Amino acid sequence: MTNKLSSLIHTLERQVSINPKNNMKRVKDAIASFNLDFSHIKKIHVGGTNGKGSVCKYLTEILTLAGYKVGTFVSPYLKVFNERILLNNQLISDEDLEKYLEIILNYNDTLEEKMSFFELLTIMSFLYFKDKEVDVLIIEVGIGGKLDVTNTINYDLSLVTNIGTDHIEKIGPTEKDILDNKLGILKENGVMFTTMDYKHESYAKDYAKNIDAQIFFINKPIKLNDNPLRFELDNHQYQLNMIGEHQLSNAALAVKGINYLFSNIKYETISKALNNAKWAGRLELINKYPNIYIDAAHNKEAAIALRESILILFPDKKIISIISILKGKDYHSFISELNKFSKRIILTSFPDPRLADLEKIKNDFPNVELLKDFNLAVKEINNPNETYLITGSIHFLGYFLNNYKK
Repeated sequence: MTNKLSSLIHTLERQVSINPKNNMKRVKDAIASFNLDFSHIKKIHVGGTNGKGSVCKYLTEILTLAGYKVGTFVSPYLKVFNERILLNNQLISDEDLEKYLEIILNYNDTLEEKMSFFELLTIMSFLYFKDKEVDVLIIEVGIGGKLDVTNTINYDLSLVTNIGTDHIEKIGPTEKDILDNKLGILKENGVMFTTMDYKHESYAKDYAKNIDAQIFFINKPIKLNDNPLRFELDNHQYQLNMIGEHQLSNAALAVKGINYLFSNIKYETISKALNNAKWAGRLELINKYPNIYIDAAHNKEAAIALRESILILFPDKKIISIISILKGKDYHSFISELNKFSKRIILTSFPDPRLADLEKIKNDFPNVELLKDFNLAVKEINNPNETYLITGSIHFLGYFLNNYKK
């Protein structure tokens, strides 16, 4: 990465503090200014609390293998900024990233009311995909849905994973508020597939009926095997490269979406793509002897899914968890789940202004070992016979990957 690119990324990221609130009108004005018209291509919007990135990965893998030119926008990133914007499963190049950052930052300089970080990032991805003349857009919701800046264009299909309490301060406070926000990506006459809990079905279908839209709830597929994970859906069998019980629902959601919007894609292509798909930071084994797994879980729902998967993978073994947590997260529920499969939980820090009050977490959970110094914490990874889990925040995972030395 050049100094110029690093400086441009820093300038963009400064917009988080300069103008933290997103504004739909500013984004629509930018869409008009850049003439960003995607009415002639297929577009899929992916929302929900957890699993959005995995669903986007499955969709991208299937469509790329089927021969489509696919633009994918996801967030946040694990190691490098480029991970947010992909063309045919490949990260945007440093050269293109620099080019499009300059374009949108110069545009922002002309505005009296500046755009936010995520607004600029979204417009930059749209502009890049327009210039690359993609056949399909796969766009991950940032936060919520209804008022998210990615919701400023019309989509051919909406997919929603689960409904949890993450970002409750922004899209809550009630479960109904959160549900309304997530359902808000469903437009008039639109179609949505979802794997959310069936307790929401009646409300969701009434919501859809009121806007002449359709919503389909998907049953969890039939699991055939744990490791590797195999399942049956609509009389077809699939095998996943990714691990974790929750990937069954994520994969099923992607398959249903593909079958609806791209009925020409054959089962063999879908099956091969699912088996090829890998998504960094999702119960990913990054080292052996000792085994080190990383997982981006950071809320109650993700921790439950993580616990279910860990107990299947290691039914007779407790593991050592090394975690760091950001402000605003429900760490009580998160750590309570970790306690069910961890013989030790080590809490540490990393350079992030949003870091939670670690002393308070330690006071609330006396069994948690507080080692604020990151280097001291990772020195605890010292037994080749143990299994270690790094979790709590995708930003922490990125820091770990860039700074951990065996």
